[in-house]
Amino acid sequence: MPEPVEPVAPGIPESLTLNETFSIGKATLKLGSKLADIDAFGEVQQSPAEYWEASGEYVEEWVFSEHQMKVEAASFTRNGAKEIRSIRVFGNCRLKTSKGIGIGSSRRELFQAYGQHFDPEDGEPGAVLVFGSRFDGLIFQLEDGVVKAYFVGAASE
Repeated sequence: MPEPVEPVAPGIPESLTLNETFSIGKATLKLGSKLADIDAFGEVQQSPAEYWEASGEYVEEWVFSEHQMKVEAASFTRNGAKEIRSIRVFGNCRLKTSKGIGIGSSRRELFQAYGQHFDPEDGEPGAVLVFGSRFDGLIFQLEDGVVKAYFVGAASE
């Protein structure tokens, strides 16, 4: 049964991800943080910087296999300090949002934490839920009413 929620107000929505932090124990991530701030997450496989013409940025992907997460970071120069622009969480990752949501959280917990940001016009009912928007939000993939993966950041440009 769908949770009763108020749809996102029309106009320019307040940024859902701007102040959101994600953590495993004492190690935290935040969109806009410098990549140097994520050493606490351990060994990483890093892709070479690739220029994205649409945004004018050099983008790298960092994969933390131990934690089963991917971090995308960018800067406007090839060798500039990269800032985190998106986070993908999957598998058995223990990374939680500032409201305690992560892999294994229920649909009910998800709506209790972020229901006021739910966008009923986006996603796939029951399978992919968007809180905020695809341009600035949290996107959760559910299976049998439980979070199986999630993404934070801009999924669309």
